[in-house]
Amino acid sequence: MRRLLSLTVALTLGLAAAAPARDLASYVHPLVGTLAPGFVFPGSDVPFGMVQNSPDTEGPLVYGGYNAHDALIRGFSLVHLSGPGVAKAGDLPFMPWTGAGGLLTPPADPSRYAVPYSHAGERAEAGYYRVRLGNGTLVELTSSTHAAMQRYAYPPGADAFLVVDPHHHNDGATRAGGFGVTGPQEISGFTQTDHYPVYFVARFDRPILAHGPTWLRFGAGQTVTMRIGISFVDADGARRNLDTEAPSSTSFDAMRSAARAAWNRELARLQVSGGEPGQKTTFYTALYHALLHPNVFTDVDGRYRGFDDRIHVADGRTQYANFSSWDTYKAENQLEALVEPGRYADMLRSLLADAQEGGNLPRWGEEDYDAAHMSGDPAIPMIADGVCRGLIGGDEAQQLYAQAVALVARRQPEYAALGYLPVDRYSSGTGTTLEYGVADFSLALMAEALGRPADAARWLTSSLTYRNELDPQTKWIRPRNVDGSWYANFDPAHDETGFQEGNSWQYSWLVPQDPRGLFDRMGGDAAAVARLDHLFAAPAELQTKATLFGTYYRLDQWAPGNEHDLGAPFLYAFARQPAKAQAELRAAQLVYRPTRDGLPGNDDLGGLSGWYVLSAIGLSPFTPGAPLLMVGSPQFERTTIAVGRHGHFTIEAPGASLLVKYVQDAALNGRPLSRAWLPARALRAGGSLRVRMGAQPSQWATAANAVPPSASDAPLSAFGCAAR
Repeated sequence: MRRLLSLTVALTLGLAAAAPARDLASYVHPLVGTLAPGFVFPGSDVPFGMVQNSPDTEGPLVYGGYNAHDALIRGFSLVHLSGPGVAKAGDLPFMPWTGAGGLLTPPADPSRYAVPYSHAGERAEAGYYRVRLGNGTLVELTSSTHAAMQRYAYPPGADAFLVVDPHHHNDGATRAGGFGVTGPQEISGFTQTDHYPVYFVARFDRPILAHGPTWLRFGAGQTVTMRIGISFVDADGARRNLDTEAPSSTSFDAMRSAARAAWNRELARLQVSGGEPGQKTTFYTALYHALLHPNVFTDVDGRYRGFDDRIHVADGRTQYANFSSWDTYKAENQLEALVEPGRYADMLRSLLADAQEGGNLPRWGEEDYDAAHMSGDPAIPMIADGVCRGLIGGDEAQQLYAQAVALVARRQPEYAALGYLPVDRYSSGTGTTLEYGVADFSLALMAEALGRPADAARWLTSSLTYRNELDPQTKWIRPRNVDGSWYANFDPAHDETGFQEGNSWQYSWLVPQDPRGLFDRMGGDAAAVARLDHLFAAPAELQTKATLFGTYYRLDQWAPGNEHDLGAPFLYAFARQPAKAQAELRAAQLVYRPTRDGLPGNDDLGGLSGWYVLSAIGLSPFTPGAPLLMVGSPQFERTTIAVGRHGHFTIEAPGASLLVKYVQDAALNGRPLSRAWLPARALRAGGSLRVRMGAQPSQWATAANAVPPSASDAPLSAFGCAAR
């Protein structure tokens, strides 16, 4: 039965069934999550690469460029974002065309040159993608950090055209751009989006026989390989990136092998064993998705385009771009800080450069500008998660802190005057107030660690503004008006007023810095637990679908397909009932599957995937900025985490399975662990966590002294923040 299930999963996704243990990339299925609402792209990438070489389909929901519901492919472009909730990127598409409708040359409209395809003709792996189009052309894609290759095997005797379309993107708009033939086998060009340019230089292994404004023609029936470098700086940068990473001496297969090797190196930072059929596929595909972004933004010579639209040089570091911070500060940031500490430090240096060049820290940084999606100041907990783990320190930590303080000064004036954002002036002000509290607590942690006690006390106080929105009568987080009155006709389950992508049932728990104070104001542990029990009453699968892909929040249930209440299961630990957290975590883990519909919501550049990875190994963050990890319900019997240069931290959970989900007892480095949390620093030195699992709830971590810290009952020092 296990062999049959594994084979079924593999055939469904177009991959081989077996995966050698040392080849972890064999477990990666990039087609997982390509059906709505996942919106991930299935094409070739390397970890954190500048290039995302992937197909784009023709349809209404191509947010990440590809939707497995669609019947037509309209191009293979080089810049993508994985799982956004709006149409993004799709820059620089190329499309092989063999003639249709009596036309002698390709049309310029993507809807007219798009070609049917079948999922049966698709294959996707880490660093490689291929598909046979309905016109008979076999297309193969691979990539490196700054360059890529596309190979087109045209059918015998057929016209061999290539559409070059720098004018179109995933949002359907027409942009400035163009290309020119710069050699017998070379073209170069650019596209200019509303906010950033992308330049390219492409070389072919066959001569260009003819060309037009939007197309090239090669010899009939040939196989043509394109090597292409891109740059967000200029054409010289694209050419230099191409010459460095895709010279003529590098074959397509060599680049493909190098891409797979790069993924194996990164995936090996987390090695799991045990589990049910398909679980490793789900796990390593999620880890893959979590390591796609942020992206290298420097060319091979260190140049990059800054938020001031000027060209800068990253001296001794890498500049990164694409920070979906609102989505990633709940879990993905902490995952990357754990397994990619060097990169994470450079990501924070990149945010510092963005602020210095653009005037402020971005909320949702996309390439060289702040798209500013969502709400709050999520860059602040992202910074704190690096500073408090000692990944960045000294003057850089002080500068990041100063930029975070400057960001707070940009908030709406009503917030400083009232201690909340009035809903009659700001439609999502209630949720934004909660987001500000999370950010301010992160500031308090940093200030304390950086030797600024007065600042720490001030930020700690301002982190508790959620109290201004907790209605003492209904005991819900409730919108308020500018005159102090409560929003009328309040319905916590069926009204999204005051919140963004949610309602009060989901947002009332967004106080990770102070669950103790929240519970007390809700009426005590019993009242809070009764609400949590109701929040998790429906099966996780139903909860996921009830929001209609994250667009409709008119229910009194958890929303495991969005990020705002991802941490809600861990709240049980604050009421001394961690077994309930373990049950809900396992239920949520099971809505992640090794199938095209295997993501419960928009992956948001890895936000959901990062949460799943940490949940599956049994150690998850809860309070953003605070380097503490909650012990949950590990899915695997053994996990080995690479820490430091040569060290390892091992999580052992003998007997763990889909049904065996409850922790009976635990030991950290051989000593009994009686609480359901531990400091992240315990992992850095290496060692082990042994968790004995069982099929029934236990009394583990239910003592009064086992409760995690809250701002209401613990000093800042209890949260483990220690700057370098």
